[in-house]
Amino acid sequence: MNTPAHLIFGAVAFGKPGNPRVTTAALIGAFLPDLSLYVMVAWSIWIRGIDPNIVFHQYYYSAEWQQVFAVDNSFVLWGVLLAFAIWGKKPALIAFAGAGFVHLCLTFLCTITMHACISGR
Repeated sequence: MNTPAHLIFGAVAFGKPGNPRVTTAALIGAFLPDLSLYVMVAWSIWIRGIDPNIVFHQYYYSAEWQQVFAVDNSFVLWGVLLAFAIWGKKPALIAFAGAGFVHLCLTFLCTITMHACISGR
């Protein structure tokens, strides 16, 4: 899954025509799980001057980077936030957390499918 697709799915699932606050919250929630990736890649390439091949083939898969992604892509974190938003009946927060949770679900499904294809299952 890629970030533009996450934005589209988040906006479609949780955006509200005529309510830019809710739609903006959905877009931000759909993007947020990928934010650390963009920040770490930009920092590594543009500030530290590291070759993009090293960033994407080594750093990306390092335990340190994967730990950051594990927090950003936590089903528990996003699920609790979504449950709190629903319980509190807060439309913008529901859109934000819902779009973030959908982001994780789509990434998870794509990852499982990719691994199944690679392993021949």
